[in-house]
Amino acid sequence: MIRLAPWMGQKREDQWGFTLIEMLLVVAILSIVLSLVLPLLGTTENVLEHEQFFQQLEDDLFLAQQKAITESAVVEVMWNMSAKTYLIRYRHGDMIAQRSFPPGLSVSTNFDRHRFHYNRYGHISQGGRLFFVYPVGERTAMREYIFQVGTGRFRVEKR
Repeated sequence: MIRLAPWMGQKREDQWGFTLIEMLLVVAILSIVLSLVLPLLGTTENVLEHEQFFQQLEDDLFLAQQKAITESAVVEVMWNMSAKTYLIRYRHGDMIAQRSFPPGLSVSTNFDRHRFHYNRYGHISQGGRLFFVYPVGERTAMREYIFQVGTGRFRVEKR
């Protein structure tokens, strides 16, 4: 018979720790929880990217209107659906801003030739709507920008 050293196989009162099986069990539980949570983080990232785009769009529209007023110039806002961009420029050609749409975002508009302009008083040239459709998790969301003719103001409706 083989005899073990006195310290082997016995647990002293001041000895604390976890067995290998306990550690593996904790790692398995953590991996299951993380596998459930990580796909949700990707959805959150897309939502934040879209929200950032819409905030930037609104800021750019206000900037275009302010440039038209402060510089007594005509400022155009143009939508390029095939390149998935919008462009803000002075009528004489100098560019103010150009932005791309985030992935997964589709846009349509009822503006003539996909453009409008602000006159030197900040009024919009024509009334119209911009429609944005984008995925939010498993569903699809829509945001509509409604421009009122003559005022330059717009309102946003989320669906």
